[in-house]
Amino acid sequence: MIKDLKANLTVGYFITSEGRDEHMKSSDTYYTSNLIWAIPPGEEYSSIEKLLMPFESTVWICFLIVLIVAFIVIKVLECCHQNIKNFVFGRNIKNVTLNVVNITLGGSLHKVPVRNFARTLFILFTFYCFIIQNVYRGGLFQFMRMTLRKPLISSTEELVNKDFLFYMYPTAYNVLKLDILKGRTRITDPKGLDRLLDKSTDPSFKGAMLTSEAHLANKNIEASPDNKYFYSTKDPIMTQNIAIYMHKESCFSDQINLILKGIINGGLFNKWVKQYTDTDALMHKASSPEGHRPINVDQLLGAFQLLGALLFISSAVFLIEIILRKMKKN
Repeated sequence: MIKDLKANLTVGYFITSEGRDEHMKSSDTYYTSNLIWAIPPGEEYSSIEKLLMPFESTVWICFLIVLIVAFIVIKVLECCHQNIKNFVFGRNIKNVTLNVVNITLGGSLHKVPVRNFARTLFILFTFYCFIIQNVYRGGLFQFMRMTLRKPLISSTEELVNKDFLFYMYPTAYNVLKLDILKGRTRITDPKGLDRLLDKSTDPSFKGAMLTSEAHLANKNIEASPDNKYFYSTKDPIMTQNIAIYMHKESCFSDQINLILKGIINGGLFNKWVKQYTDTDALMHKASSPEGHRPINVDQLLGAFQLLGALLFISSAVFLIEIILRKMKKN
């Protein structure tokens, strides 16, 4: 309409581009917004993974090394003279390996060493296990109450490596020409993009939607009463410069630029935009932990799975013992 002189200027979300500048005149840029990929949240950690989260891998490695060294020392000392075993283990102390496992898991011993050296070793190892157990329990309690997810995808390259499809408007498709996206782009309309954004709350959804930071922030504010949250990659795809377009021979350009400069310097644009994009106004954030609630079965599922696995192993060992005993009798 501006090209045909049926309208004097545009008001709205008009992005400056070389194609438009060939046919129309643009005002000064009055707002800037980055284009980003809206992506699904990271998958939740499994119940078994949560059991390992209180300690980093280095702590688990050190913990296992201590146990392995203890078992090796016990096996070596069991081959020594009885006096040496009495000195280190204590007199009449049997099943030392099982005692180590018992203390590690927080159990108690029916008979403790009497000699000073053996009792000192027992106290030191018990104190070490006491600290490890309490730190682990406290950390595990915190992690079990939280909805923990794996890290978000942070870049376009990572999205491509994970076989994501990329959805965008036709105008963006004509402007955004990245070799890395060849064969992976899909065209959609605004309604289709909103439907895809709703799907993006599912961690299993393999799609990334091209949208602006302002639009995604506004969607988060609208969805906050439902405790929904839309995530995005960290790297901006491109920067959008928003301006007012007029026909080439317009005599209003200087006056419009002067008015825009006054509005920008007065902070009105920032105030207006903040009303629709200020994510501090979210009623709830999906990434933040909720209030105090009782622990449910799903949060304890890892413990039940571990218990089931150990019961299965113990039952299998018990059956093997019965079979071997019958084979010896025969």
